[in-house]
Amino acid sequence: MKYIFYHNINDIPKNILTQFDKKIFHTNNSILLFIDDLLSGLNTKTYVILVVMDNEKLVGTLGIAYLSSKIKKLMNLEFLERTYDVRNIYILPEYRGKKICSKMINKLKKYVYPKVKRLNLWVDSTNIAAIKCYKSSGFIEYKNKKAIKWLNDNIEKYFGFINENKLVYYTIKL
Repeated sequence: MKYIFYHNINDIPKNILTQFDKKIFHTNNSILLFIDDLLSGLNTKTYVILVVMDNEKLVGTLGIAYLSSKIKKLMNLEFLERTYDVRNIYILPEYRGKKICSKMINKLKKYVYPKVKRLNLWVDSTNIAAIKCYKSSGFIEYKNKKAIKWLNDNIEKYFGFINENKLVYYTIKL
């Protein structure tokens, strides 16, 4: 497996962009949807995309976006460190269960440190496989009740995401 980081969508090769369209989002120009989703509600243009390739085949992605002090305050996140939100983690179904998620997160942690001091993510509380991956990668549940309430009350308004189940925060200090 090859793990490749991009800071600008214009740097992503066409063959990978085509696979975003066909394998992940099933629509044209899906990288724009990916970026829009990654940055939604955060008021930032600072992001990194990680793609995982098996030879020439795109098998996984994730993105991170900067959380400003203003956004952290709005979301009731009490972190002082430079923090990024991890989003859009996706692995093709036939590649799940092969520890790719953990490897992606561990590569990400090494890539962003020491510039980034903390990573956050939120996940559907019923997504046991994802939670297992995050915990095995060192994330711990963030139990700030105000932050969790804000997230669950505002997920659609700020992030355009509708979720029927409770969402939970996970965080890791690097």
